Amino acid sequence: RAMERRASRPAGAPALAQLGAQLGSDVPFALYGGTALVEGRGERVQPLVWAAPATWYVLVCPQAPVDTGWAYAELARQRAGSRLSDSDAYRRFIGSARGGRLDATGLWSVIDNDFQPLIEGAKPIVARASQLLAGTGPLTHSMSGSGSTVYGVYDDRTAAERAALKLGAAGYPVFLCTPVPAATS
Repeated sequence: RAMERRASRPAGAPALAQLGAQLGSDVPFALYGGTALVEGRGERVQPLVWAAPATWYVLVCPQAPVDTGWAYAELARQRAGSRLSDSDAYRRFIGSARGGRLDATGLWSVIDNDFQPLIEGAKPIVARASQLLAGTGPLTHSMSGSGSTVYGVYDDRTAAERAALKLGAAGYPVFLCTPVPAATS
């Protein structure tokens, strides 16, 4: 985005996203920011309007690095092509998001991570963090990407703060976050 601002002939967001996809799968989303439906390897980004009340996230980062290449290979071996995210409810939710608006209430009911059972089985510290987090009453909780960070979503700041304190007291690095608006050029 800084290069784009300084360029004499700006390339535009789609061109930057295409270039960014060559650097890494998460780069196009990071260039757009905000809330988005991200598909493919991460190169297809559709910005969405976030339709939800104030939301807080508790990120819990167990000290258990996960090798992403291993995680993908192991998941492919175990699943033999099927995915947990192939459910009808998930497909309906993604279809509704293609309209450009994200209904958070619908999102909470379909959050799932195909990697989570695999990583929790291989890294018991991640499973324990997830269990502790679930016990704090989040709207939903899951694992981010191929791990090892787990997160809980709260619509009450005080509940999120209590959860963060509980997980921090259990020895986990914890971050309390709120969404940020989309980046502007």
